[in-house]
Amino acid sequence: MTNGQCTIQTRVYLKVKSGVVLDGRISVSPDPQSAEVEAAEIGSLLIGKRIQEIKDWKALLGSFDAFRNSEEALKLGQWLNEMFGTP
Repeated sequence: MTNGQCTIQTRVYLKVKSGVVLDGRISVSPDPQSAEVEAAEIGSLLIGKRIQEIKDWKALLGSFDAFRNSEEALKLGQWLNEMFGTP
C-alpha cells in the first residue's frame, strides 16, 4: 500500500443502469480463490441496490463477512465514498 491507496489485488466491477446495480464484484484478497468468494458474496448483496442510496461504502463493505477487519476494504470503502460523493 502506498499513500493510503489500495493495492493491485483490489478489484471493483459495478454494472449500473439508471442508478441501480445490475452486477457487482468487489474483492481485496490477493488469493484468487478467496477473491472469488468475496466477489460472489458482495455481488449477490449489491444487485438491486441504488447507488445514490448507499450513504457509506466503508460501512457497507465492513458489513460483509469477507471484509471484516480488513484495512484494504476500509481504504476501498473510503475511495468509493469519495468517488460517489458520500461522507
